[in-house]
Amino acid sequence: MMLLSGIAGELDHPVVAPNNGNQNPPKDFWKAVKSCVAGSAPSAAAGGAAVAAGTNALSTAGKFAGMTPGTSLASSFFRAVLPQSIEATWAPTLMNPLATSGVLGGVVGRWVPILGEATLIYSANKYLNCVADNGDDFW
Repeated sequence: MMLLSGIAGELDHPVVAPNNGNQNPPKDFWKAVKSCVAGSAPSAAAGGAAVAAGTNALSTAGKFAGMTPGTSLASSFFRAVLPQSIEATWAPTLMNPLATSGVLGGVVGRWVPILGEATLIYSANKYLNCVADNGDDFW
């Protein structure tokens, strides 16, 4: 965000997106980018945090052979908050998309990074649509 504002602030003429033969000239491209970044940054930050919380950054004492080493902050937190045993439920991981878990917190914790990825995709789509709607005829 700072990079874009710094670039646009140093130019002595407005930067506009390519016109591509459109009869109506596009609005100021950098103004649209700044506006759209402000609107999509919170969801991008939340998505990124969820993905980071779902990475296997914490070491675990013992796991069976063939299992992914470590656990995530999200899984650890939700297992402590929601320790209830449940019927084996689908709880995918990056290394094993068919994995299951019998602990409610484990299921919730494994879905955190997947929801984070979905939020990042939503945020990128929101940003690109915003830029396109605000004068960028390049897309």
